[in-house]
Formats: sequence, C-alpha cells, structure tokens
Amino acid sequence: MMLRTVGLAFVCVLAAFTPAAAGDGAGKTLFMHYCSSCHGESGKGDGSLAGVMQLKPADLTQLAKKNGGEIGFLDLLQSIDGRARVRGHGPTGMPVWGEVFAPRKDAPEGEQLQGAGKLLLITYYVESLQEE
Repeated sequence: MMLRTVGLAFVCVLAAFTPAAAGDGAGKTLFMHYCSSCHGESGKGDGSLAGVMQLKPADLTQLAKKNGGEIGFLDLLQSIDGRARVRGHGPTGMPVWGEVFAPRKDAPEGEQLQGAGKLLLITYYVESLQEE
C-alpha cells in the first residue's frame, strides 16, 4: 500500500513538472534515444532509418497543424505507447518499444511508473516540437 501511495505521488509530481522538463531535458533525451532514428532529431521524419523504411515516418512537427491547431495529447500518447494503431509502429499489441512505455500490468510498480514517466516525457516533448 505504501509503495502504491509513493508511486501515485511520483506520477503526480512528474505530471506537474513534465512540460518544462520535456523541452530541453529528459523528454528530449528520451526522444533522441527512442524516436530520432526514424523521426529525426528535429522530429521532421528524416531520421537515419527513414530512407530504408517502406512507410515514411511522420513529421511530428506538423501534428497540431494537421489537426486544426490542436495536438490531441491523449491520441499522441496512445500512439506512442501502442494503444492507438500507427501503421509504421506495427500491430497495436506490439508497438516498436513494447513494454518500455506500456509494461505488463503485472510488472512491478516501479517498472510501471518508469514506463509511464518515459511516455509522458516523450509526449510532452513531441508537443513542444509543433510548428505553426
């Protein structure tokens, strides 16, 4: 019970500070590690693997523009963790990064919290990349 309370407090604190931390800090670092090989360092879909992929990676800087000026934060989050189908990410049951962002429900709480934290940081970082 104590771990669950501490874990919930951790997620709340992380969520409260994530937008600022994501811009130049942890969110960018995670994006560079997990996403930039396909989406590019600037998120424009020009990563080092983009040229060999059958389906061109999305230009993540244009998501809001293509959606009437709104990012669709929850949709973006669910695309990253595999709950929403993205053709280039494979079947929804197995996104490219699998359990990194969406650990098994029976995984230790610490592992679940780490996955949730990474997911939030990357989502906020992608949100920060939006161009007008």
